[in-house]
Amino acid sequence: MVIIITETFRWHPQPSSLRKSIVAAKKFDCHNSIVLDCFCGCGTHGIASIMAGATQFIGTDIEDYSFCMKKGIARQNIIEQTFFGEKTIAFNWGIDAFEAIQTIPHDILFIDPPNPYQIAGGTTISTVRDTGLSGSGLEKFWKERFSDKNWIKQKDKTIENVIKLIEMEQGRILINLFKIKSNGFDYLESFKEFNPTQIYESYYTINQNGADVEGACESQKEL
Repeated sequence: MVIIITETFRWHPQPSSLRKSIVAAKKFDCHNSIVLDCFCGCGTHGIASIMAGATQFIGTDIEDYSFCMKKGIARQNIIEQTFFGEKTIAFNWGIDAFEAIQTIPHDILFIDPPNPYQIAGGTTISTVRDTGLSGSGLEKFWKERFSDKNWIKQKDKTIENVIKLIEMEQGRILINLFKIKSNGFDYLESFKEFNPTQIYESYYTINQNGADVEGACESQKEL
C-alpha cells in the first residue's frame, strides 16, 4: 500500500481540528488501544490517537484522500513506526463505514461524522489561500469526484447512517457531535437518545444501547 503524504490537507472537504482531537483522545484514554476511524479523511485522528498512546490507528474512508493527508503524519514519522511488525498507522481507501467497523478489529471507534448539509463547511481564509478555491469552488471540486456511496450532504440519510453505525459498533466510541452554524443543525441533538457524555468541547462518548432513528432524524426536519 502506497501512502502519499503532502501538505494539502486543506483540500479535504471536512478537516478535523488537530488541537481538539488530541485533547479529546487524551482525555478519553486511548492508551494501548487499536483505534479505527472509518471517516479518516486527512488523518487528523491518526495523529491524535498515537499521541494519546494508542498502539495502532487504522483509518478508512470511502474516498481516496491520500493526496491531502495531514502533514503532521509525515513530520512525526508515524508511518515508519511499528508495533510487533504491524504498522502503527495505516490507511485504506474505498471502504464503506459499515464494512470497516465489521471487518477491522479495533477497540475504539474515533470519528468526525460526515456533514449532512454541506460538502465544504467552514472554509477558512487559509483554505482559500492554500487551495485557490472559495467554499463554493471547493464544494464543486468534491461534488464532481465523490462516489455515489459518500455520506456527505445526504441530509436525513447521512444522519440515519451515522446513527445506524453507532448502533452497530461494539467498541468504545469517541465522536465529534458538531454543530453547523449556518443552519443550526446539531449532531448532539440527533444523538440525545444515546445520553452522550462530553469528553472535550464537541467530542463525546455515547451509550450504544440504541436510539429511535426516526425520532432523532425528525427533530432535524425543520432545518
